[in-house]
Amino acid sequence: MNRFSLLCVVALLAAVSTGWADSLLVDRGLPSENLNAAGAGRSNVSWASTTSGGFIGDNFTIGTAGQTYVIDSITVWGVQYQPLSADISNISLYVGASGSSLALLSSGTIEPNSSIDTNPSISDTYVTYPDTATSAYVGNGGVSYDICQTTFSGLNYTVQGGTTYNFGVLGDNGDGWDNWWGSASNAALSGTPQQGADGKYLEFNVGDLSSVTVWDSKSVGWDKSSDINVQVYGTAISPQGNLPVPEPITMAGVLLGVGALGRYWSRKHRIA
Repeated sequence: MNRFSLLCVVALLAAVSTGWADSLLVDRGLPSENLNAAGAGRSNVSWASTTSGGFIGDNFTIGTAGQTYVIDSITVWGVQYQPLSADISNISLYVGASGSSLALLSSGTIEPNSSIDTNPSISDTYVTYPDTATSAYVGNGGVSYDICQTTFSGLNYTVQGGTTYNFGVLGDNGDGWDNWWGSASNAALSGTPQQGADGKYLEFNVGDLSSVTVWDSKSVGWDKSSDINVQVYGTAISPQGNLPVPEPITMAGVLLGVGALGRYWSRKHRIA
């Protein structure tokens, strides 16, 4: 094997190693169809708690029993004023296995007159709906609100496959009242993958992180059920618990590259 061939093998190994990068584990993102319509045809809605100390969230399940995953980031969307500091001063993400107390995974403070978080692992960016035409959420009375996409990164949170995990986002101004209007949608009308949608969303309370109230939108003022929009990114972990598990095609590439390197070094040894 000449030097060029050896470089090609090294490049192959570098390329297939990208199979170990974070994957989209839960895809329940923003809706792309039936946006801001009146009546029964509307897919998008938003929710916030009306209880002091309360905050809104939902749940997700990844994989099946016997698997293990490490979550790196969770992305949610809020129907918020711009800049974000006009709505909230602090934002926090809570996660926990269903049936147990939530744990605070990430929190930060919004800088005054901005949408910048003091925690570099939290990014707040204003976005449009993925239909490429609708830029804002239209609420009651025809009032338009921008859509803030918040990503909590660097979580390094291990979860078990087949287990349901609850999550909630609390955005407040230090007064104990939630002002994060979590974006939600009706799965049947959303036009985008709504993995794990069950037509329910959850309410928690920062004073008792073990309590949870299950809500169906049809019982609290909307004409259909909805789920909080969320995307979860992470990595599958091997049964031994110490190595990422690449996709099959990636593993084949790794074996091919390792085999080629083995033949190269074997040949070098024989002719030395």
